[in-house]
Amino acid sequence: MAFAIGIAAGVAAALCWGVSDFVAKIAIGRLGKHGDVKALFWARLAGMLLMLAGLLCAGFDAQAAIAWLPALALIGLLDFAGAYSFYRGLSKGGVSVVGPVASSYAALAAAIGVALLGEPFSGMRASGIGLTLLGVALASSSPLASRKKTGGLAGGVPEALFTILCWGVVWTLVAAWSPSAGWMLPVLAVRVVSVAGCAAAGRLGGFKVALAAAPLAAIAALAGILDAAAASIAMWALSQKELVSIVVPITSAFPAVAVVLGVFVLKEKMGWRQALGVLAIIVGVMAISA
Repeated sequence: MAFAIGIAAGVAAALCWGVSDFVAKIAIGRLGKHGDVKALFWARLAGMLLMLAGLLCAGFDAQAAIAWLPALALIGLLDFAGAYSFYRGLSKGGVSVVGPVASSYAALAAAIGVALLGEPFSGMRASGIGLTLLGVALASSSPLASRKKTGGLAGGVPEALFTILCWGVVWTLVAAWSPSAGWMLPVLAVRVVSVAGCAAAGRLGGFKVALAAAPLAAIAALAGILDAAAASIAMWALSQKELVSIVVPITSAFPAVAVVLGVFVLKEKMGWRQALGVLAIIVGVMAISA
């Protein structure tokens, strides 16, 4: 029974995260100027409301939440920086490349976990980190025709690389603190901070971040709901020791969903090096999570 639940949870999380990236790409493109900030605002607002409702239904210790505010604020700020950079990357490049490169934060999180938290360093994990790094190098390369203009990197990749730094640290902190703080508070906190961050960016930039046609706001909100659902499933699985080894490797394959949708639905093109790199990233991240 646990095996079946683990398989179902892993597949659900992978589908939700992969489709979320795909939907976010569509929303960003259709929202026009400042589409990355507007899409992130509506996505995180929808995710925040979903998580807030879940937290209220499940019940939580308000005093404990207050005690964790500094840690939650740190996680929220790092996640917002990574999420904004990721959405910025999606506004410049294809989801079939930007998504897998950004997902390589798992390699950084694994390295930090081994170096600072004393996590075991197996041959499988070492191979996964190496394969992921190789994949990032291959997937990040731009076509020869545009290499002079892009500095050798595909569109959106510099932003995806910054996302790796932010999310690698975020997931390391969440893994370290969630046994004490619970898994729902961090998932909610990052969305609260992102909503506030997007609102601040809109004010500083002189535009209304919430100004969007209802259908476009709904598309962005769908991306946020799927993202929150995937994060909830993944965090719940991490709290269930008997499911971790089943759910996490399956969930880590989510970039493959975005790649398939990007290539076959959005008609994005990849060179053979990028295709090999994306495949290496997916296999490498799965090896790290195994």
